[in-house]
Amino acid sequence: MGRFVARVGTALRDASAVSVNAATAHVSAVEAQRSHAGVSLEEENVSLLTHQHAYQGRPE
Repeated sequence: MGRFVARVGTALRDASAVSVNAATAHVSAVEAQRSHAGVSLEEENVSLLTHQHAYQGRPE
């Protein structure tokens, strides 16, 4: 019975380590994707201001 408990404990520890590694890899992948696919807020601000100034410059 003792060996069975030890094997179950070892399997649980190994599965837990795999789970932590998978979660870490997932977080890293999501962060990498966001950093490459994200919108540049600076570019969006420049575009917004450009359009705002163009709109304000039009005669009513």
